[in-house]
Amino acid sequence: MTTPEERTKAVRETRQFKIVGVGMAALITSSHDRITVERLMEWAADSSPFLPQIPLDEACRLAARVNADTIAILAQPRATSNPSRER
Repeated sequence: MTTPEERTKAVRETRQFKIVGVGMAALITSSHDRITVERLMEWAADSSPFLPQIPLDEACRLAARVNADTIAILAQPRATSNPSRER
C-alpha cells in the first residue's frame, strides 16, 4: 500500500500534471490558485469518491478565471509573418 506522499509524488510525475503545470505558468499568477489547482489535480488522480478539500465555489471561481484568461490569450492577434519562413 502506498503512502499519501508517494501518491502525491506519483501524481506530480504524470504527463497530465506536467501539462497543467505549463498552463498554470502561463495563466495563474497567484500562489493560492496554484495550490488550489495542484490539490484538485491530486484529488482527481486519486479517484476519490468524496468531494475535494477545496470548496466547490472556490474551484468554480478559479475555473471561470482560467477560462476567461485562456480566451483572452487565444483572442490576441498573432503576428502574420514569420521572417525565417520567407527565405
